[in-house]
Amino acid sequence: MFEKHSVPSAGAIYGLKVLLFYKNNKKIFNSKGEISTEKFEINQIKKTCFYDDKYFSSSSILVAVAYDYDKYFGKYGNCGIRYASIECGAFLQNFQLLLSEKEIYGCPLGFVDNDALLGIEEPLIYFIIN
Repeated sequence: MFEKHSVPSAGAIYGLKVLLFYKNNKKIFNSKGEISTEKFEINQIKKTCFYDDKYFSSSSILVAVAYDYDKYFGKYGNCGIRYASIECGAFLQNFQLLLSEKEIYGCPLGFVDNDALLGIEEPLIYFIIN
């Protein structure tokens, strides 16, 4: 998915990180497709972030897109977050198209309470798949 860079990146930074929270795992993909996996209790998300949402369950998948602040800020200053947001939006559009082609649907979320619990420092957007 990442090798062909179907998403433009300002200055070829490619500094997005995609985090998948599902079952009891947290997988982190960088722009080169490199993966790290950590154990993560999905019920913590339900209890802390979606406590009043009857649709989020242990079979839900939470996708978070974050960015490397230092890379974008170092090259573009305050405009860096704008460029990272554009890149994130392009990624999410392509991701939604891929999922809908396979008849899998989800919903983008602009905010999820408690980024610290998820271990995300610079989140741009979230996407939930039920």
